[in-house]
Amino acid sequence: DSVNIQNLNLANNNLHGTIPLDLYLMSSLKKLDLGYNHFSGRLNNMIGAMTSLESLHLYHNQFTGRIPAAIGDLVNLRELNLAENNFDGTIPAQLNDLTNLQFLSIQREGGILGISDVGINQGKSSLQGVGLTGPLPAFDKLKYITELYLGVNGLTGDIPFNFLDGVENKLAQITVDLTSNSLTGTIPASLTQFDKMSLYAADNRFTGIADGICSKSQWLSGDVGTFRCNGLLCPIGTYNSVGRQTSTGISCQTCNSGSEYLGSF
Repeated sequence: DSVNIQNLNLANNNLHGTIPLDLYLMSSLKKLDLGYNHFSGRLNNMIGAMTSLESLHLYHNQFTGRIPAAIGDLVNLRELNLAENNFDGTIPAQLNDLTNLQFLSIQREGGILGISDVGINQGKSSLQGVGLTGPLPAFDKLKYITELYLGVNGLTGDIPFNFLDGVENKLAQITVDLTSNSLTGTIPASLTQFDKMSLYAADNRFTGIADGICSKSQWLSGDVGTFRCNGLLCPIGTYNSVGRQTSTGISCQTCNSGSEYLGSF
């Protein structure tokens, strides 16, 4: 009897095919982990019926297609890990309705561990296409978000001025990985409201950093305090392996071919 099962962990079991429809009907589930399998195909809109879910981990599979807007109905979610799949289309606006989210990862490469596999050069993705496209949502209704991983996709446009505005504790450590997208413009001054942000933004098309950002001494574990703007993004015309100067002494080197953007690899 599956009616009252609350936790289901099938991670790393060499499972194939699409998610069985019966699984979407397990409305009592609070935690579901299908990571490190070979599930494929699209996520069914029926996923929106799993309203008891607090933790949904579908990382490192072969899911494709759009992320269902129905995920926005899972209002109890605290963790949503869709990393290392090959979703396409835009990020559903409905994800902003997940007001209890603390962890969100839709990183195409990395973004599973949340520590060592973010903010780095993942190299060319082995997956087809560019991944998620369209604008970076503001996510301004997410009150408790502390980890947001969106790297190695095809997101375009500027970082919204109201990006993460709804976060209640502006003093908390917040990690945001936007590495290896096609975002443009300036790192906005509005982000100065966060005291301890680790913003990984290398390998995009940024051309400016707003006043005040480079004075945030606790950003990126103190790298911005030590190296100022270089601790966030290497200057235009320079590069290194992580696109910024770090406390390990990796400095920004002059690029012979001439880089047009900040934070080049």
